[in-house]
Amino acid sequence: SRTALHRAVRNKNESMARLLLEKGADLNKRGHNGQPALHIAVESGLEGMVKLLLEGKKCNVKDSLGRTALFSAVKVGNDAVTKLLLDSGVDVNCIDLIGETALHVAWIRC
Repeated sequence: SRTALHRAVRNKNESMARLLLEKGADLNKRGHNGQPALHIAVESGLEGMVKLLLEGKKCNVKDSLGRTALFSAVKVGNDAVTKLLLDSGVDVNCIDLIGETALHVAWIRC
């Protein structure tokens, strides 16, 4: 089920997301679609929200397919968010459930 943090991200409410994180909201929790809040922010192009969520240092949280937010950033072609994730220390060698990495996703996009 969708958490309050998921709702704050979908509603682009950074102040609410910050408050929820300060109160211990779980960045690893997946919503009804199998996505953590970070993935939603990345796919929505919410750079400020991504920065906020990365303050929690959970950049390697995976969705239901075993993919980190880097997969999402590469998939939607968001270079700024991709750089944010890389700078935060995301695992570039993360392999999803079908054996692919974010590099595979980038190659497919080309």
